[in-house]
Amino acid sequence: MAYIGCRVAEGEKKYCLYDNTKQSDIQTGHPARFSPEDAFSKYRIDIKTENNLLPN
Repeated sequence: MAYIGCRVAEGEKKYCLYDNTKQSDIQTGHPARFSPEDAFSKYRIDIKTENNLLPN
């Protein structure tokens, strides 16, 4: 079955179709599912704050 995926090539994301039965370096093109009851968001925000990764 074909899925939409992306790979970073030459500094840009390139979207394409891929077959999940074959191993490749293509990552899924969809974000992770969001839950408003996220128990670990505080820890992710703390780590991003320590490493200056949050947007201004």
